[in-house]
Amino acid sequence: MTFTAFSCSFVFLYFRAIVSDAFTLQLLPDETNITYLPVNESITIVTGNLSTDVFSVLCQVHTQTGNISLSSEPIISYENGVNGQDIGIISLRKGKISNITWYLYSNSSITVKVLINLQYFTDQDPLIGGCNEEFNLENDPNIHLNVYPTKSTVQYQWSNSGINPSTGVLPSCEDSTYQSYLDYTIYVYYLQADEFSVDNYFDSLRNMMTPYVAEKYGTKVHSTSNSGGQKSTIDIASYKSRGVVYTIVVTYSNKKTGHVTKAAYIPVVSYGCDIEHQDVCKQRNAVNMVFCTIGGLIGLFICFVGHRYFKTVNFLFGFMIFSLIFYQIFTLETGINYTGTLVLAAIFGLIGGALLLGLWWYCGIPVLNVLIMGLLSGYIITSVAFYTPLGNLSYFTSSFNYGAIFACGVLVVPVLLLCFTRFLSIFTCALTGSLSIVIMLDIYLNSGLHYFILNSLRHGTDVSFIHVFITGPYKQHEIALTVVWILVFIFGLLVQLVRERKKAPFPPCPRQLQDRDKDLRSLLRAHRGSPARSTQSRGDNSREPLLRGGNSRQYGATDSQTQTEEESEEEINRPRMV
Repeated sequence: MTFTAFSCSFVFLYFRAIVSDAFTLQLLPDETNITYLPVNESITIVTGNLSTDVFSVLCQVHTQTGNISLSSEPIISYENGVNGQDIGIISLRKGKISNITWYLYSNSSITVKVLINLQYFTDQDPLIGGCNEEFNLENDPNIHLNVYPTKSTVQYQWSNSGINPSTGVLPSCEDSTYQSYLDYTIYVYYLQADEFSVDNYFDSLRNMMTPYVAEKYGTKVHSTSNSGGQKSTIDIASYKSRGVVYTIVVTYSNKKTGHVTKAAYIPVVSYGCDIEHQDVCKQRNAVNMVFCTIGGLIGLFICFVGHRYFKTVNFLFGFMIFSLIFYQIFTLETGINYTGTLVLAAIFGLIGGALLLGLWWYCGIPVLNVLIMGLLSGYIITSVAFYTPLGNLSYFTSSFNYGAIFACGVLVVPVLLLCFTRFLSIFTCALTGSLSIVIMLDIYLNSGLHYFILNSLRHGTDVSFIHVFITGPYKQHEIALTVVWILVFIFGLLVQLVRERKKAPFPPCPRQLQDRDKDLRSLLRAHRGSPARSTQSRGDNSREPLLRGGNSRQYGATDSQTQTEEESEEEINRPRMV
């Protein structure tokens, strides 16, 4: 927000503070109070009697909707006030005063529900945001959040360490020794998808307000320190309709005395969309439900009988692979909107499915088709690997490094299993089909397991996403669906292996079948036209097959059936005494 915007808002609040009614709220250390802030009213927040060891007090206020302002003075100014929804001020105790006061105002035209919390610190605790050089407050404990469609930018100010025992004052922010005592860890806490209730909002904030509960309930994203030119800004992957709480825990570790203390910045909540329009914001809607149901049913077919219908799965895998490739190309290289990109990707997917099917129809080389199909299983496994903390290694902040390693991961699965061509086909069908089933359940349950595929797509469509830290919810629903995925995959793999164990590895090439039918018809015509010649020819070539091609075994026939057919053919072709 610019200085002009701040000035206008504070001028407005100056007159609001004069005419508004106020009531006083006194809170004890670490006490949380939820109350209502009516229109044109204010709340005066007061600490209890401060003990002698209290050096600073953090006052934070949160509201899910609307806008509020908090000030350390009765009249709000640019230097002592802050506006927003998740805001706070840390005030230093001056002299031997017995309490500290803050003033809370509403900027909304409706009554808002607010959560207020106070935290007390000693002179040996970190001073949160004590090295502020950018924002209006002298000490800024707030997290400044900018939300984009695919990521959230978390910006904060460096903290200061406790009082220097030898001087009795705060160390300079330029003192690298004391700054090296401070470590910063970013934590996130994910809410349930499509959950926009105010009670859930407040409960989630309580799980991230203090450092110890944040470490217990939150998910660690990244750790850093104020050294080596590090910036106090981090980009974290975000997801539409998924509420998330961000906070930062700063740890002060005095290497000389062994003294360790912690403090947490003011947590901030983002839903990745405007929750006042919940119909647009929801993950689970009619369109998503229809498409995920169709995908789940197709996945059920591929998982358990996909290899048996080899020509059908060639078309399906060609459609999926080409749609995936061209979706990323159109998104990255064109300015077409999302709907148009999906339509074009689907059209090219249909073309790709027809090409892969045509490749099998004309050439009939199993290794070639299965290799292409296996790329999808490599993509899935590599996406899972990069969704783990492995994907947040600093090595992968280079586009070349990420692209090279991801490409190797996509290729390694089909290449390693290519010697076992039929097994690779069944493995790919079972893995892809089981994932489609689980994603269907994932959407039904409002879970977030499918985010690992979403983040790989973002890497392919946004060049700046390489610097984003990847994280996502992995709680009870995601853990349960992971177990289901593994079990369905194993079951589908075993079912297909048992069904195919005594059958031909692959069906015959349709073009080769047509050539054999043509040979057979030619042979029958020759046999009818010249019986003696036909008999002589049969006697001279009794050990040669009647048809071209070496795969005379029927696809789907068992070994015993094939042996019986071969014996019957040999009996027919054996020369007889006249």
